[in-house]
Amino acid sequence: FPVLAHHLLEMESECKDPVISEMIETLIITLKRTTAKHQGTADVSDVSRIVLNPQTVVFPGEKAAGEGEEDSVNLCTLEVKMALARIYKQVNKSVPDKLLALD
Repeated sequence: FPVLAHHLLEMESECKDPVISEMIETLIITLKRTTAKHQGTADVSDVSRIVLNPQTVVFPGEKAAGEGEEDSVNLCTLEVKMALARIYKQVNKSVPDKLLALD
């Protein structure tokens, strides 16, 4: 199954732990900066005006990987993977292999 932006946005709104909530917020800011860079925005220091499309694919599903994504933003960056891995570690969950891969 693919991971969509709305999954992460929902995690942020539902999170009760302030540390994890802040980590998720940092992840969302990273996603917004990546999106802004892809759109040609020169200054990405203030991304408060950027709204992520809830249907944006952050991590494609197994079958969708590489299919018809020529125009889409690649949000699956190393920085995003590292941020998600830190969240997994914070909640004492094993980090999925998908996040550990550097491709």
